[in-house]
Amino acid sequence: MMERITKRGRDRLTAVTLPDQFAGLRRLEAAPHPPERPEMGVSVAYRKGEVTGRVALYDRGLSDIPDGPESSTIYDEINRVLADLGERVEIGMYQGAHIIDQYLTRESGCRVNFFCVEYEYRLRSQRIGAAVCFTGHDGLIVMVSCEQPLPSADTETRRAFVADVAAFLAGRGSDEVLCAAACN
Repeated sequence: MMERITKRGRDRLTAVTLPDQFAGLRRLEAAPHPPERPEMGVSVAYRKGEVTGRVALYDRGLSDIPDGPESSTIYDEINRVLADLGERVEIGMYQGAHIIDQYLTRESGCRVNFFCVEYEYRLRSQRIGAAVCFTGHDGLIVMVSCEQPLPSADTETRRAFVADVAAFLAGRGSDEVLCAAACN
């Protein structure tokens, strides 16, 4: 399946083909954002049992997103997620939210790394473990998120999901993963 994202300010169409699975999570559906918000790109859901993952590709209307996880653009995205988490706690949607870890992925030989935040929260009576990771790649922001109920015997799935996405993005030449064509 091909997801199409119109890159604003670059007069091109970026097409991304994501595989049917990452780290054993199977692809569910792609959800393009509303036509009035093209800068929000597309989001693809994945699932394996109670573990859910999502890969989102977007540009927020920015024309110059640097590659890699260590830019002000990526730090702004992380701060947005943390602010959203705080708002959900304030309105009572989540309880007991706290950050477990923050780290940069440094996969051996991998050209694509992410800045990740792992956290836990309670939703109703269920404890949830989550990770959200960001990087810039070929003019897009790539967000990878993964959640699962806790306790879980499968504690490595979140990191494996992120590692598989990074390997996918880095394991192919740019024209194989992201291709550009003139917009009509």
